[in-house]
Amino acid sequence: MLVLGITGPIGSGKDVVTNYLNEEYGFETFSCGDAIREIAKERDIEPTRENLQELGKSCREKQGNGFLGQKAAEMARNSHGERIAVNGIRSPEEVDVLRKSFDESFVLINVKTDEKTRFERLRNRGRKGDPENFEGFKKQDRKDKEKFGMEETFSKADLEIENNGSIKELHHSVDKMLSDIIP
Repeated sequence: MLVLGITGPIGSGKDVVTNYLNEEYGFETFSCGDAIREIAKERDIEPTRENLQELGKSCREKQGNGFLGQKAAEMARNSHGERIAVNGIRSPEEVDVLRKSFDESFVLINVKTDEKTRFERLRNRGRKGDPENFEGFKKQDRKDKEKFGMEETFSKADLEIENNGSIKELHHSVDKMLSDIIP
């Protein structure tokens, strides 16, 4: 079994990496956010960015900072897949839970992208709740990193992928990375 954890700041390309792993390599994909969206649905909470963040905060306060990592690990184990990608890992505790759950089978990948590129990508995707200007983006980015301890999470990465170019270049980086991981 191989479990790839995907982390990185907002707009870095985590979803693009995860989707490529699924489409090109057959990885089953899960997201830490899937667990929160599922809980929001059960509680009839509108799944806006703010609502999901508040719900996640509440769950972490009650069940610990590794809560979403535990939920993602449960989803992955229940899938019985041999290749799994877990997207959206934010906190160091989520990393710790996933490492403990999958031992040497777990590899954490940090998707690195410069601020301006990430901001432009957010503007282009036009998702509700994304910041409208660069100053708002930097404020949200800083707040997210502080709230979740994301810099520590990024430092726990086994591998990093630079994503400042085209999607084709990102796919090439993923291909290269996998050729180093998968015998």
